[in-house]
Amino acid sequence: MSSRTAAVRTKLLSKRTTPPQADDVDNILRYIFNRNEKAVIQTVVKGFELADITHYLTLWRCIKGLTKVDSLAMTSVIGTEIDLQNIVWMYRLKRFYNISGDATYGFLTPVQYRLTTETLGALVAIKNADAISPLLNKTIYRNVFGDFSHAEKNLRNAVAAKYKKESHRSHIALICGYLYGVHQ
Repeated sequence: MSSRTAAVRTKLLSKRTTPPQADDVDNILRYIFNRNEKAVIQTVVKGFELADITHYLTLWRCIKGLTKVDSLAMTSVIGTEIDLQNIVWMYRLKRFYNISGDATYGFLTPVQYRLTTETLGALVAIKNADAISPLLNKTIYRNVFGDFSHAEKNLRNAVAAKYKKESHRSHIALICGYLYGVHQ
């Protein structure tokens, strides 16, 4: 080990504090935040969001190769899911990570289906998560989330309902609905 590497290692080890017991989540979270590791958490969150973005952009591009009926049905389903995922990510970013303003755009899938540019801009501009619901009340998604206490479940139910609706006119939507778990 070089002397420079040894010096850096010694410096890092000298700053290390003893982590809390692993059986207490509150202590672990307090430990992480007290050590000012918000950047690490944001990186992990960004990793999850990048996986979502890649997934939804791939699905969005695949729609182009479908028949007209299937394309319309899947555009409706996937577009709705992308809009709802973006709304949930905005809520998470503002509620749990205090990320606001233009930094929010980096976490969103760059596809808009039913959310207008103005509405999306207004959602990004708000300072805290409590202001999301009043803005959503002016959109087509006004009845999806309520108070966001069950955001993931509500998102899944809304997408499942969309699959059910579209499965009557599209075989692809029917198959994807089965894969999504709609028809059990």
